[in-house]
Amino acid sequence: MAWIETLTKEAFHAAIREAMKPQIDQISERLYFFEQRLSRLEGVVEGSTKANEANIRAYEATMRGLFFEFKADFLQRQLDQKTGTN
Repeated sequence: MAWIETLTKEAFHAAIREAMKPQIDQISERLYFFEQRLSRLEGVVEGSTKANEANIRAYEATMRGLFFEFKADFLQRQLDQKTGTN
């Protein structure tokens, strides 16, 4: 008699799966679109991060350039003062 109970349970589960199929398909479709949107968002975030890192490196290079320009100008003024030239 256990086999009847097993068959009944399997038939019940199959009937539930069949009845829920439209909802399961809809959920699967939503998950797929969500994964696609999330993937695009990850790409946007990664691209923005790389752009920000590049901007920071450019800013640092500009600041170093300005510092060296200031330093060269300062040293030139000191040299001009010591040599008496303007």
